[in-house]
Amino acid sequence: TDSGTESDRFMVFRPNGGSNIRNGLGNEQYILVDVIGAKGGNAFVDERVQQIVDYVQQNPMTDDCVGYLQNMGAMPAPIPTTEGRLVYRLQFVATYGE
Repeated sequence: TDSGTESDRFMVFRPNGGSNIRNGLGNEQYILVDVIGAKGGNAFVDERVQQIVDYVQQNPMTDDCVGYLQNMGAMPAPIPTTEGRLVYRLQFVATYGE
């Protein structure tokens, strides 16, 4: 839910399916991350999204619980909202296996 404050920024994490889980094997879990900028904060949100993508590319295995994390589709084009915010929809895949 939007807070109604134009200077607020948001990140929304949502599950987006994945591959079958098989006994003794790993699987992939897909995650959508919506990065929503402040009204009039286009340059800031552009920079932050690029930093997120760069970080994941440079650090794909920082957490044993998550496994191998990678960005799917690089940096997509932003979607403008009627409120004047930019929304970037990033997709990631976490590959986990023991």
